[in-house]
Amino acid sequence: MDNMPLDLDISELLPMDIHEWDNLRNTPLPYCFSDEEFEKEIEESEKSGWAEDNDVNTFIIKWKNLK
Repeated sequence: MDNMPLDLDISELLPMDIHEWDNLRNTPLPYCFSDEEFEKEIEESEKSGWAEDNDVNTFIIKWKNLK
């Protein structure tokens, strides 16, 4: 198999400047559910037939253990 040259843009390899770091630092984190919101979402999913009771309960137990 022939080695294929990679077309790299050297500017992509340069470290981020201070403004890019500031922008990254100020970027909001993804939305996270509170416990109540999470449990409500699980209950609604369960009612819609998304999962059986045992599956949901196991998932909730694992979620709480991750905290």
